[in-house]
Amino acid sequence: MGNSDSHPLSEKVEEALERGGARRVSTIIMGDHDTFEFRVHALDKVTSDNKPLSMWHDIKLFPTEDSKSHNVVNMVNEIPRCTRKKYEIATNEELNPIKQDVKKGKLREFAKGDLYFNYGCMPRTWEDPDVEHPDAKAKGDNDPLDVCEIGLRILGIGEVVPVKVTAPSFMPFTSLVALA
Repeated sequence: MGNSDSHPLSEKVEEALERGGARRVSTIIMGDHDTFEFRVHALDKVTSDNKPLSMWHDIKLFPTEDSKSHNVVNMVNEIPRCTRKKYEIATNEELNPIKQDVKKGKLREFAKGDLYFNYGCMPRTWEDPDVEHPDAKAKGDNDPLDVCEIGLRILGIGEVVPVKVTAPSFMPFTSLVALA
């Protein structure tokens, strides 16, 4: 965690990140890449038995108590930057692993090429398909809220990282969509 030269506040932030999810999660791959069976499951590194976690329901939305006031949320990465395979949280499967999306019986990829950003979602959120967003004039897609992370690092599938949210309309909706 910290060393003898670290600042006490840094150690508190590190501890909070571990409890909040960013460093609490490890992943395990089941099935082969490029198959319908491929899944990335989350495991709790804090418990001695590596308890399975739901990437959607068990990882906290806010990494620390302070992060809400600083617009910082956890992001579960689904699609690494510089790749084109369309992975997503399987919202209808137990423990919500990440899988490659299927459309018309085929594994999906982005046809226009690789993404220039990491793409994922905010845990414990949900876009209601019965509610139209007043600015976007579109209804939710019945999935967790999407996130585009524009950092330089290529994140792994299922990696959990804290990200700063800059969309001004996000924070008012947090109380509506965040699942306890």
